[in-house]
Formats: sequence, structure tokens, C-alpha cells
Amino acid sequence: SDTLPGQNVTFILFGDTSLEDASPDMQAVSFQTGVGQSSCVDAPPNAMLLQSPQGEQVSINVNGATLTLGSTLYITAVSNGEMLVATIEGTGIVSALGSARVVQPGAQVRLPLGGDTGLQVIGPPSEPEPFDLINIQRAPLTLLPEVVALPQPIALPGGATVTPPS
Repeated sequence: SDTLPGQNVTFILFGDTSLEDASPDMQAVSFQTGVGQSSCVDAPPNAMLLQSPQGEQVSINVNGATLTLGSTLYITAVSNGEMLVATIEGTGIVSALGSARVVQPGAQVRLPLGGDTGLQVIGPPSEPEPFDLINIQRAPLTLLPEVVALPQPIALPGGATVTPPS
């Protein structure tokens, strides 16, 4: 809303994913991804890509969290589970319940979901952790209007690693 042609935020939904406009101008949305993966090994996981126009910073409310992006984000949200927000390029800021986290490229944060719909953010964002490179590599990044270079996952202090949940 209130942007010039070519300055819109791009939403790319793939897999078992749904998005509902919770405001008249797409400033707030309710977003959900299905549980599990496709039986096709090469299919991308259920998720959404968000990309702001180059050089622009945009804020949008997703499931009750404010996402400020001057970047490209990869997002999943499982009802009564968690919403995961990963930054592919640029910088993302994830704010919820009085807490904010800066999410650099290669990092992700998690937010617990619940409430009446199972999709409302019910806790603050976690500390940033390395994103899941394998899942993000399988996302349809070539559909984005701006080309992105996929970064490596961030390193944790002390060289520790994160094992993705199975």
C-alpha cells in the first residue's frame, strides 16, 4: 500500500501454505504452513519468501509479530507450534511482546504460536541461530524479482552447531 509501481513487497508462497489479509492494506496478515514435507524429495518445504523493494525498508505484521525488512526473508508458521523467520539477504528485525531481534543474513529466530487460532505469536523471538541452509536452498529463490546470493548459516559463539529438529 502507498508505494509506487514496482515498489511492492513480494510474497511467494509454496507448498502447503496459506495467507490471509488481516487488514485492508496487507499491513497485517495471518500466515500458516502445513506440517510435514511433500513425498517428493526435491520439492521445497512449505514456506513463504518475502522481499522488500531494493533500498526500501518495510514493516508488516505477520501473526502478531512485526517484521521489518530491508531484505529477503524465509518464513514458516505451524499452528500451535512456532513461526520461524530467517534472513537470506539484507537485515530483518523481528519484534513481538516487547522484545526485538536483529536477524542478519544466515540467521533465523523462532516465535511460539498459539492462542485461539493457533497462529498468534504468544512469546518473544528467540536468540538468533544459524538458519537451515538445506531447506532454504530448496526454496524457489529464482522467482524473486531481485536476485539474492544465499549466505552461509551464521556461526554460533564458540563454534557450536545447531542440529535442525527432525
